[in-house]
Amino acid sequence: MKREILIISVVVVFSLLLMSISHANITIPSNANFDIELQHRLDSSSSVDITEPTAQAPVYVREGDSFTVKFTSTLTGTYAISVNGTNVGSGDGLLGTNTATATLPSSFGEGFYDLTVTVDGDSDTESNAVVVDNTPPVVTLTAPNGGEVWFGCSEHDITWTATDNMGLPAQPISLYYSTDNGRSWKPISLNEANDGRYSWTIPCESSRQCLVRVDAVDLAGNVGSDASDNVFAIFCMDQIAFQSDRDGDWEIYKMGTGGLGQVNVSRNPADDISPAWSPYGDEIVFASNRDGHWEIYRMAASGLGQVNVSRNPAADTSPAWWAYCEWIFFQSDRDGNWEIYRMGASGLGQVNVSRNPADDMIDSRVGVTVAYRILLPIILKRYPADL
Repeated sequence: MKREILIISVVVVFSLLLMSISHANITIPSNANFDIELQHRLDSSSSVDITEPTAQAPVYVREGDSFTVKFTSTLTGTYAISVNGTNVGSGDGLLGTNTATATLPSSFGEGFYDLTVTVDGDSDTESNAVVVDNTPPVVTLTAPNGGEVWFGCSEHDITWTATDNMGLPAQPISLYYSTDNGRSWKPISLNEANDGRYSWTIPCESSRQCLVRVDAVDLAGNVGSDASDNVFAIFCMDQIAFQSDRDGDWEIYKMGTGGLGQVNVSRNPADDISPAWSPYGDEIVFASNRDGHWEIYRMAASGLGQVNVSRNPAADTSPAWWAYCEWIFFQSDRDGNWEIYRMGASGLGQVNVSRNPADDMIDSRVGVTVAYRILLPIILKRYPADL
């Protein structure tokens, strides 16, 4: 702009000079040639001015990344963009504001670099306008880190540390959890401050395969992560399992404690009765006669993976899952009388623990059981046909 004003000023002065010559009756030969050449460079100002990024507002990038460069120019012609002398972009410049794309080489060391834009021999440089950061943040999750037992709807702190060699933005933290040992992840909270602590209201999703993951993203977009070293358990205590013959045969149903979400989870034309929750609230054991005699079956709370775990031709009924370990207790007449047996959750290690010639039985009318630590029958009759 200063150059244009200067040119206009010279033209005006020259015009006034010609007018003075004319009024003074000075004759100028018609074949006279006047070549006026103006070459001006102002040391205090450039014809090119970088407006983005700048030393005050640098761009953080990784090697191989592209970034935007904005500059103004009073010149036209080819522009060239360089980072500490390495060409990272070029194109045709326009008068006024220009927006260009620069791309770092795929191998470029970390550090603070100068940015230079050159147009038609004139240039502008912004010191430390480009910050190259190829290193992700260092993240350490400290809780939960494995072995915890947390109840659904309770509150617990997730704690972590996160640092970065070039610094972190104001809200770099995102938190996730998994109930399948890391095969899939669900968000807890995104874009949290790096204050090292988040109060988490535990979801009611019973699982013993839970993990928490913390992600931290730095100014250049590098992501550092850390997850629980081992799985922990979430117990959900707001579900009820019960048996109902509303479908014409006895089936295992589950529902919320308020009666909502009633679902048939056994879905078998045989009779399925006596449901009992696992200590973790993610599985149900029950008795079924689908094999022609009563057996103890185990399934996920959703009804998937139904497996016969007692596998004995005698009658095995009335399972009860011990709250402090993975033993399943049940009654069986395999010895000619009813006895109380114990086995592992997979069915291994079946042992007669009552060992008495009289009949020893578990109350078979376990109509409704609530997740975790409840082995006694609780009967809820929401329908006349339900037990």
